[in-house]
Formats: sequence, structure tokens, C-alpha cells
Amino acid sequence: MLARGAEFINRNPVTPTLVLLMGAIFMAEQYVYAYSPSLFEFVFSGQGKLTPGLLLAPLSHGPLLTHFLPNIGLLLAVGWPLEAHLRQRNFLMFTAVTAYVPTFLQIGYSVVTTGTAGTVGFSGAIYAYPPALLCIRIRNRALSEIGTGGYYALAMTVVIPFITTGQLEFLSPLPGATVTHTVGYLFGMTYGLIHWKEYLTGAV
Repeated sequence: MLARGAEFINRNPVTPTLVLLMGAIFMAEQYVYAYSPSLFEFVFSGQGKLTPGLLLAPLSHGPLLTHFLPNIGLLLAVGWPLEAHLRQRNFLMFTAVTAYVPTFLQIGYSVVTTGTAGTVGFSGAIYAYPPALLCIRIRNRALSEIGTGGYYALAMTVVIPFITTGQLEFLSPLPGATVTHTVGYLFGMTYGLIHWKEYLTGAV
């Protein structure tokens, strides 16, 4: 059992690396925020200007219980099985695109509509993983055999639109980064359906 677990980690190291990286950043956030909230905003929050936050915002998080842990849990439950299907390079590229592009679009939207922006979180990728994994799992096997990760992906794929539209706000107590969530979800769904179509047409 331990040998199989170690083998899985060796074959799919991106997810645990991301967990460790975001954990380290989260700890740094606590020290910086205690020292200076304005410095925290500058370093970790994505804003409508060139700051370190543009690089770190997708890897940074809000409160431990309502933001960091749920995102890490979903990364492990849904992201890690997706990595196993896509392998390291493709998963890393998919994650980078879905983590950063939705965040940048959210920043642009906030600046245009409110004149200011301040966003943190890995939600673009987290919301992209479930539909992508679901499509790939269904592509590979019957719906009744998609496994635990597939069922998590199915549940999240169904629930995310309701969260994004505000109908299930109790499941997402933080202020909604609607653009980030919507764009991430659409990226994941589009990627999964393209992957599925290529398989069905014999392109992969």
C-alpha cells in the first residue's frame, strides 16, 4: 500500500508540490499580514497594477477554514486524479492557464467596474478541474465506474454553477470572485469536452 502510494506520488508530483508551495505561502501571509496589512495587499493580492501580487495571488489564500483548506482539499480530491490522467507537463500547463488567466480577467473586470481590485485564490484552477476530470473519466469508462474522484468531480460540476450564480452562497462564504470562478469552470468544461471529442473521433 505504501509502495503504491509512493509510486503514485513519484508519477504525479505536481499536485503535492503545489500543496507544499501554497502551504508555505499561506504561512508567509500570516506573518506579513500581522506586520502590515498594506504590505500583505502589495505582496499577495492581485491588483490593477504591477505588484508581486500578480504572480502570487493565484497561489495565495484567505482564511484557513473557509478558503485555504477547501481549496487544498479539492486540489487533492479532484486535481490529483486529473494530473494522473494528463501527466505532469499537460497538467502543469492546464493549471497555470486556469489559475492565472481567470484571475487576471477578474482583476480587469473589477478595475473597469469598480475602479479597484484585490483578489487572491486558486479558485480558477479549482473550478476548472471538476468538469475536465468528469469528461475524461466518463470518456474512459461508464458513469457508474468513474471512481471516487469522478464522483467528486460530478458533484462539483453540478454544484459550481449554483455557487457562481449565488444560489448556494452558504457553500462559498467568501465574497465571490465571479469572473474567476466562471472562466475557470468554462475553461475546464471546454478542455474536457475537446479531450472527449478527440477521443471519440480517434484523434487521440
